[in-house]
Amino acid sequence: MSLSSSIESTRTARRFLLMHVLVVGLSSAPSFFFLEWNEAQAFFLGNMLLLLSLLSLYLAVYWGMVRKKTGLAVGVIVFKWPLLIYIVLQSVKTGNVPFVYLACGFSTWLLTALLWAVCEKMELDKSGRTF
Repeated sequence: MSLSSSIESTRTARRFLLMHVLVVGLSSAPSFFFLEWNEAQAFFLGNMLLLLSLLSLYLAVYWGMVRKKTGLAVGVIVFKWPLLIYIVLQSVKTGNVPFVYLACGFSTWLLTALLWAVCEKMELDKSGRTF
């Protein structure tokens, strides 16, 4: 993979992360008004854990492809999953976090992916390029 395509892929990933931050803000804010407090916290926790997961994936790609620091990239990938699983299990095990709302928080990436796909399609149509 060339450096220019690596930089382009990190720009695309950065755009996806920014769209996810927008979706997190727009979906979490109303949840604090319409859900019970612990349900809204669980939804927000799911959103934030997903955001941290996507951010770590972005850093792994950036370090691995652009900076050529494969050790850091592998370390991020290897240590991210056990930490994420531990946080989710401990949160649900305490009983304070409703699992359904935590899962709904994790599922907001679907809305982000749909929004990103529509924006990419509009950008490709505007520029006249194809996949």
